[in-house]
Amino acid sequence: MATIISKGDVIPRVLSDQAEMASAAYTNYNLYSATQYPWWCLNYFIGFWLLSTLASKFLENCPVHTLRDSYRSLDSDKQNNVVVYIMQFFGTSAALMAQLFASVDIIFRWQETTTEARLNGLIFSILLIVVLYIWELIYRKKAPLSLLLDHFIIILVAQLATSSFFDTHDIVYLRFTVFLGLHATVDQASFIALLLFRLNLCQNWQTFWFHFSAAQSLLVKTLVTMFSLAYYLILVQDGSLSTSSWGWFWKVSMVMLLGLLYAVHVYACWVLYKLGVRCQVSSSSPLQLESQPTIPTIVKSSSKKTVASSEQGTIATSDDI
Repeated sequence: MATIISKGDVIPRVLSDQAEMASAAYTNYNLYSATQYPWWCLNYFIGFWLLSTLASKFLENCPVHTLRDSYRSLDSDKQNNVVVYIMQFFGTSAALMAQLFASVDIIFRWQETTTEARLNGLIFSILLIVVLYIWELIYRKKAPLSLLLDHFIIILVAQLATSSFFDTHDIVYLRFTVFLGLHATVDQASFIALLLFRLNLCQNWQTFWFHFSAAQSLLVKTLVTMFSLAYYLILVQDGSLSTSSWGWFWKVSMVMLLGLLYAVHVYACWVLYKLGVRCQVSSSSPLQLESQPTIPTIVKSSSKKTVASSEQGTIATSDDI
């Protein structure tokens, strides 16, 4: 029988000695214990680095000539970005599956209890995202400010929400962890778009993937932000947040963190849209460009390419994501 995690009691009292031994073993070897957490982080980090090395070697020696030549033609920092997109796609997909499995009880069924297996799944997903983001910031040779801000906020709120739950045993903070964690695990379409763009593959589909990923990301993250804010306001109005230091912390900082997180992701969606426009213009003929002067045109500089809009005067660089 699965042990239940409930308010005020992470490992509840059990009747049999065998169950007590099983619970004690779980307490000693859970993913978030003080001794196990650094060990898991180190193992995940080493695993990401080894997998990224394998991905890089595969792309350099890929039997598909188009893919291999496109990868070799890139600068070293762009090659690293390609590897990052691959790692992010699979890493966030694994984290999303674990997150959905873990949140069945506390989000979809809105129960006040969950099982050990689902709790482990949630901790696994958060741990995976945090280590993946730290690995990315180290592996990338160039990281724009928007990416640094996004990853810093995600790492911060994920760790704070998880720590809040383990300190207070309140299911409220576990819901915060799920809501805030979804901001980091639903960008698979954008990684596909960026991968095609960097490797110059499927040019006719690049615009579609950029625009689709921008719309999908904006829609999902808007809904997640609205649900998070609504849940927070309900908790504040009902007085459900504890009077502990964690309760006061979330009362003060939740709206600010949500606002920063949402603003960064809206900017990322705007950049994806602009890159889609750039791909659309690049695939147009010179005659089409002359007949449509209001379509954004490509401006090349010595350091990087930009997309300039003749109507709005806005510029988005391809290095912003």
